[in-house]
Amino acid sequence: MERTLVLIKPDAFKRGLVGKIITRFERVGLRVEEMKIVKVTTKIVGQHYPDDKNWIRSVGKKTLDTYQKYNLNIAED
Repeated sequence: MERTLVLIKPDAFKRGLVGKIITRFERVGLRVEEMKIVKVTTKIVGQHYPDDKNWIRSVGKKTLDTYQKYNLNIAED
């Protein structure tokens, strides 16, 4: 049995889209087994992401490369 973690960003909460998002999963036959709402703090983020300039730089480069690959304008987002 596979399990998938789904994170819903804060802007989806603000826009009232959580129910619609969950409905989409259920509509295709997926089942919500657990749900937890967490307000992320700087401390929590610090526990999950390294505070390493090289890592941050590589993530930023990957983002820029992806925008360029799909011919997107990063300034518009």
